[in-house]
Amino acid sequence: NKTMCEVGCAAPPFRCPAVGYGGRLLEIDLRSYSGRYLVIFFYAFNNGIVRSAMEFDDRRKDFEEASCDLLGCSIDSVLSHCAHTEGRLHFPLLGDVSCKVAKSYGMLTDTGSIQPGAFIIDDKQVLRAKLPTSEASIVLDVLHQILASRPPPRLSCKRRIDQPKNCEEKRSKCEPLFPSTTPAINSAPIQMEPVSDNSYLPRYDQCYIDFFTKPGCRLPPCSIFTSF
Repeated sequence: NKTMCEVGCAAPPFRCPAVGYGGRLLEIDLRSYSGRYLVIFFYAFNNGIVRSAMEFDDRRKDFEEASCDLLGCSIDSVLSHCAHTEGRLHFPLLGDVSCKVAKSYGMLTDTGSIQPGAFIIDDKQVLRAKLPTSEASIVLDVLHQILASRPPPRLSCKRRIDQPKNCEEKRSKCEPLFPSTTPAINSAPIQMEPVSDNSYLPRYDQCYIDFFTKPGCRLPPCSIFTSF
């Protein structure tokens, strides 16, 4: 069913037996990769594993630097995977004997074999790319393009309503609160001001020491920066 694996839609979930590094038998659940990028590549049979899976294994550090995990998939059994790889691969190979994974990703042909290809799934388990090849170098280039196109993290500046646009003007009008030139060591209780996300931020304009002007001056209100 090809409608289940369109780019921009949620990746079809699955649970499937697999073989990992050293010949360990695993049970792979797609949900366990949430929070990281994932590449699933499909290949026909284990006779083609030398060219495809071994190439991914050689480039695995490049994928790790991009915070991306790897999964291989064919309709061979996990015992066949163990016999052909001897546990040398550093990522799991799915033994999709039932062809459920291949069918849900639209990779099963009419003759019952798997066509080569690869999928890139983002950290929210959304399909970001569907490639008609399982060559590691091409998949890695597309992954880098996807990561480079991500928007930067948003930064927001929240300014109090009564804050002047120019803090220097407010600072120059600072009036002494104490007749003595000795700076006061006490300060008024810090008040809390609600913001839009229902949290509270302290108001520092009640402090009686201004290190930027004369001792004993009231500190003017300044911008409060928060990041999301």
